[in-house]
Amino acid sequence: MKKFLALLLTMAMALSLAVSCGNNDPSSSDSTASGSGSSSEETITPLTEITLPIVEDPITVTDWIVWSSDYNTIDEVEAYQELERLTNIHVEYTTILGSAATEKFGLLLASGDYPDIVDVGAGSGLVQYPGGDDAGIDDGIWRDLTDLVPIYMPNYRELINQNDNARRESITDQGRYAGIYMLRCKYGSIEDKEIEIVAEPSWLGMVVRKDWLDELGLEIPVTVDDLYNVLVAFKEAGYGRLGMAGNGMIHANVPYVLGAWGVTNEFYIEEDKATVGYGPVTDEYREYCSMMNKWYEEGLIYQDFMSNDIGTNGNTLWANGTLGVYAAGWVGINDYLYLNGFTDDPDFWLEPMLNPVMNEGEIPKVTYQSDTALAPMYITTSCPEEYVPYLLQWADYGYTWEGMLLGSHGVEGVTYEVDPNSEYYYVYTDRVMKREIGGAILDPFTARNLCVLANFHCLYNWEAQQNLYRQAGQGKQINGYDVWGQETQDIMVPLRVSFTSEEGNEFNNIYVDCKSYVEENTVQFIVGTLDINDDAVWEKFVSDLENMNYQRCLELKQTAYTRYMNK
Repeated sequence: MKKFLALLLTMAMALSLAVSCGNNDPSSSDSTASGSGSSSEETITPLTEITLPIVEDPITVTDWIVWSSDYNTIDEVEAYQELERLTNIHVEYTTILGSAATEKFGLLLASGDYPDIVDVGAGSGLVQYPGGDDAGIDDGIWRDLTDLVPIYMPNYRELINQNDNARRESITDQGRYAGIYMLRCKYGSIEDKEIEIVAEPSWLGMVVRKDWLDELGLEIPVTVDDLYNVLVAFKEAGYGRLGMAGNGMIHANVPYVLGAWGVTNEFYIEEDKATVGYGPVTDEYREYCSMMNKWYEEGLIYQDFMSNDIGTNGNTLWANGTLGVYAAGWVGINDYLYLNGFTDDPDFWLEPMLNPVMNEGEIPKVTYQSDTALAPMYITTSCPEEYVPYLLQWADYGYTWEGMLLGSHGVEGVTYEVDPNSEYYYVYTDRVMKREIGGAILDPFTARNLCVLANFHCLYNWEAQQNLYRQAGQGKQINGYDVWGQETQDIMVPLRVSFTSEEGNEFNNIYVDCKSYVEENTVQFIVGTLDINDDAVWEKFVSDLENMNYQRCLELKQTAYTRYMNK
């Protein structure tokens, strides 16, 4: 009986598509469509392209989206208006501030009153279904799109299979499509309209006061020993120190210098690329702490790093000469602080550098990671069944060349023009380059975000963003990408390795204490409160972590990593 009802439902969907979508209706053939996970004998030929409009007669759907702007509403954005015009699908958006996304999402789930779409946008790190996306499907909140994406999203399915990371990051641990993900990309070939799915190069890394190096006749440090010699020279000249976060790392989230020892301050991937290790209990971690203690005692490290004020006061500490080497994002490098009034020194210059290695010629082992697939759109079970194929085709338009231009550049003739003779090819207009609101000229990056499909599930062309900065005369800032984006033997655990609900609960119950204990002791090792060179002190540190059962956390992380790599 259930199979018969599923067959009737699928036939009804196909008939509805034939009436409303014209050429957007895949004809019956040899590919099975099981609509949201149900089984069916009906076969539908997958679409090979998206025909516009998606529907002849406009339809309206609802979308809960993490999105915000100080200057306009989402309905006023030209790209969103153009998307509706092209597709005939009107979306009633409920916009949520990123700062409130976690709370609002919890209230949404508790209400039981769901929109057709939940579009987490830039809040993807904040909006997560409890227990993961497989649980979201099993609990009947997210629609299972596993059998539908291959039929109704020809562009998306091709692009996610172009890149292993994109494929792994866009499916659940059980191999299902729960959401449709924004994909990071760059131009493959403008002439042939080819798109290359690739993560954005690292946009954050180590930087050094190049003006000081030049004054002292020094080169940018390459090895750990080089870095030590530069810091000694800076100190002797009365210049700034090495910045450090309150957890004992050069940056709060990336163990830039520790990576030279081949480990991290948490879990890492060993040389065989299959085994997960735990850095804090290794001899290499002890050696790092011992060296940092030596540097601290010699006055080469910012002495008040334990206060962790670098995260909130970094620009001031750079500008007043307290820091000589630390980390920064690409938008804040070079003479940014001088141009923005943080310092009156016209020679001030922050130069990007690779994180140091142990021996010259080695390749760095850690980097600031970037997702390839992010910010998913979910279709909820509240969405009418007959609308689901339309919404998938509507979403798939964002993964065409034209959809990429709309998402990353805006509307041709409004926000950009095509000029094959220009080095940029797609040239932004004054709508972006000289946008004035309230008597003030907006910076081009802010202005562009008012015109494109910002925070939307589609292709995110990071190369287009770089060209925007070049066109604005700020191309020198892009060299951070060139430096930090060089090849690494990355030992960092991939960002999207995830636990099941049960694994996550067990891991978090144990690891919160391990993490705090490691950070507290690392700081004490560095400042000398605990003698890292005393075998008894070190053995107690490792023994305490064993008693906290870090080994179980390692087992859980290994299981999750193996599962991720086997997707």
